[in-house]
This record gives sequence, structure tokens and C-alpha cells, in this order.
Amino acid sequence: MGPGISDFEFRATLGAVTLGHPPIRPFRVAVTSGDHPIMEGVSDFIVTDEQHFMIYEQDPSHVLMRSENLNQLDHEGHGASCEAGWAFELGEGRVCCLAPGHMISVLWNPEYEKVRKNAVRWLLREV
Repeated sequence: MGPGISDFEFRATLGAVTLGHPPIRPFRVAVTSGDHPIMEGVSDFIVTDEQHFMIYEQDPSHVLMRSENLNQLDHEGHGASCEAGWAFELGEGRVCCLAPGHMISVLWNPEYEKVRKNAVRWLLREV
């Protein structure tokens, strides 16, 4: 691998590993850390998209939300739910990962809009 960041370094910075995703299907995104500034004013919401299965490997107190398939469908032996967002301090910076979906209908979900706006403010240290 040439100059730049290695897969190991990227995984260490993100704090997680990606396990893939099932086909598009509905799932609930549940707030797990309502006291974090990124989740201020955010309620649980339901979206229809690829439920990205990621395993957060750092401090579980950093997890902000989890996704759960509404029909309890398993994804390749990983269950029906997983972490869907987290945020933490890293050195002098901050890291935030949000994985509730990427389709336009998800991006326009009012609750997810709040999450993204709050995340930008938190990353910029405005809150």
C-alpha cells in the first residue's frame, strides 16, 4: 500500500468494522444516548434503506443510536440490530459516524436531518 492511511489506521480512527448490508428494507433507528449534543431534540425514527451493519469496537458509551430491523430479520448471522451512530474525542479532534442510510428519503427524514445538523455543530465545537 502506498503513502496514506492504512486500512488498520482507518478502522482504528472510525472505531468500527463494516459487516455489509441486506437489501433495502424498513428499520427503526433508536436513540441510545439522548444526552449527547448530537442527539439533542431527536426521537426514534423509521427509515427504509440498506441497514448498514457495523460493529463499534470502542467504548460503548459513545454509541448514539442503534438500528433494528422491524421484522427481526437476521443479516448473515449478525442479528437484526447494530450500532448506527457514535461520536468520540480522538486526540485534539472529534470523530462521528452516522449509518442510518443514504437514500434521499432517509436524508430528508426530519429526525435524521436534526442528527446531521447537530453532528456538524458538535464536530465544529459549536456545542
